[in-house]
Amino acid sequence: MAAALWSGRTEKRDTTAAVPVYRTAILAGAILLTPWAARTTTERHLWDVGDAGGYALAGLTLAGILFTWWARLHLGRLWSSAITRKEDHRVVDSGPYALVRHPIYTGLIAAILATTAA
Repeated sequence: MAAALWSGRTEKRDTTAAVPVYRTAILAGAILLTPWAARTTTERHLWDVGDAGGYALAGLTLAGILFTWWARLHLGRLWSSAITRKEDHRVVDSGPYALVRHPIYTGLIAAILATTAA
């Protein structure tokens, strides 16, 4: 929400009826990744990573979130939480975008995978 305060003016927004479906699927996945969901469904752990593995995976989760945040900050006024075209649009290929094409998704996926492994 606060990021919208420094985001650029939207020129065009994609409106689709599928957005609620996507958001519901993301919410369901997030709920299923929580520890209490596994306890509720009486699922067993596939492996135990131990304390050192837990700290390492927590570090990877933090690294993924920080990579995502770096990408978000690097986009600056071009960032949007929805599919939009911003005023003064341009292709960003510096910072984290020089490393991977979609660093926000890459960071989030890395954080989610590390959380799941833990």
